[in-house]
Amino acid sequence: MTQEPRKGVFIAIEGGDGAGKTDQIRLLQERWESLFTGWNVVFTKEPGGGSVFSHDIRQLALNHEDAGSAEPGTLFGLMTASRFEHLGKLITPHLAKGDVVICDRFEASTYAYQVKGMGADYLRGSYLEHRASVRALLGEHAYRTIVLDVDPDVAMGRLAARKLRQGDQNHFDLRPRVFHETVREALKEYCSTINPTAIRIDGNPGPEEVHSLLEEQIRLILANK
Repeated sequence: MTQEPRKGVFIAIEGGDGAGKTDQIRLLQERWESLFTGWNVVFTKEPGGGSVFSHDIRQLALNHEDAGSAEPGTLFGLMTASRFEHLGKLITPHLAKGDVVICDRFEASTYAYQVKGMGADYLRGSYLEHRASVRALLGEHAYRTIVLDVDPDVAMGRLAARKLRQGDQNHFDLRPRVFHETVREALKEYCSTINPTAIRIDGNPGPEEVHSLLEEQIRLILANK
């Protein structure tokens, strides 16, 4: 009997600025082959993954001198445009091969940052339509979201340390504390109402403890896809 090709698995890792996503994904990259033998993996990020065009959209949305004062709907449009490019050029082709694709940010961030963080509830309907389109493009492949939940005090401390270490903050990093608190609450709302299958992980402890929790959840996702 011919075995059916294995379907791909898409995992989005979400969290506010300072949640530790990038560090956790770096650890996954370093340890993947020893942790998840037999699963080919592709790591990517949003906005900007998938193509040069998508990367140029990222530069416009995050680093243009007027990006910080742009209308929420404008940034919403740029982020979703970059995502469709990302899906078409990188994500869905790899899922079709049976790969695991792990993405640093995805559609939950659009809800948390543009819709709620920027106070643009008028975009909620557009966001839900966008999310439905994304799910349609992902098709029958497994799609799970993991949210790293971090206390604002911890997150702000990490952002300050990152600024001293890297000096690469964008306009979202520089927004006031209330913005980051709103983003956190929006991600909680996302998990409870928009995507109840999303997994929340306490991101406040040290990197190794958080990574152990993350590894456990990914192992369960791959086992139950």
